Amino acid sequence: MPQTSLKTGAFQDYVTVAERIEKFYERYPDGRIITHIIEHDPERGFILMRAEVYRNADDALPAATGHAYELKTEGYIQRTSYIEVCETSSVGRALAMAGFEVRRGIASREEMEKMARFSQEKTAKREPASPAPASPKKQPPAEKAATPDLLATDEQKAEILKYLEKARPNDRKSQRAMLMDLTGKQSRDNLTHEEAIKLLVRLKDEPPW
Repeated sequence: MPQTSLKTGAFQDYVTVAERIEKFYERYPDGRIITHIIEHDPERGFILMRAEVYRNADDALPAATGHAYELKTEGYIQRTSYIEVCETSSVGRALAMAGFEVRRGIASREEMEKMARFSQEKTAKREPASPAPASPKKQPPAEKAATPDLLATDEQKAEILKYLEKARPNDRKSQRAMLMDLTGKQSRDNLTHEEAIKLLVRLKDEPPW
């Protein structure tokens, strides 16, 4: 994915979490948004959070909830602010579930840009810094010089499994069938990097539950 994609308005149709919060309090000035840490492992740099949206001050149950998780190693911003990023994502998804500013799906602009940055960083890590010029005498035949598609990363496969498990809890057979319907492949290990990105975007925008 080109580095300029984040600066050309590729995700302008997706609203920010701040816009959803603003619209929520405009409609429900007595409402409240509460976040909870469900799981936090500082050593691994992993955090799972839940956000709850209440329309009125005396509501006993939330009108909607949203969950998000982050890894400290997932990107440049997460290295110093993975807890804050996770909280923002969970709030954005909770407000989306409550119907606020859902133009192209559940995902917020921050989530879409994060996924694009993640893809860029992974691609950059896999590319050699200074490739040596090929020797004319040792250059392989054209059919052997083609670069195979990069496979999905462990992080992508873990996130895909999270969605499959949520949609079909503890049912591996149904999860494989669901993956086949969505991608034409029965195993996450067979997905390419690009296929994994497209699948995650689809699962975020159209949750199968």
